[in-house]
Amino acid sequence: SSAAGRLILNTPKYSLKDNSGNIFNSSIINAGQYEILADSLELDSSSNYWIDYQIGYLNVNPAPLNVSAPTSLNVVYGDSIEFNIDYSGFKFDDNKDS
Repeated sequence: SSAAGRLILNTPKYSLKDNSGNIFNSSIINAGQYEILADSLELDSSSNYWIDYQIGYLNVNPAPLNVSAPTSLNVVYGDSIEFNIDYSGFKFDDNKDS
């Protein structure tokens, strides 16, 4: 073991692959399944271990978005129609305009 007593010398890096096999390089992850590929882990050179990377999977489920509008309206012929639509279920900074 090393003088500092650390077996693992760094934080491993990882990348994600989308279902087309492309490396995913975005901070926004849409719903779907992604492969997690770990690499760059460094071990103390005097250790008796080797690294065997395994593929992991990240599953991102879609979030429900609820939209409701009035179930009935009373309108006089020729008048404009105005009504509100209510939304619920947006995540993070999303809103009806994003």
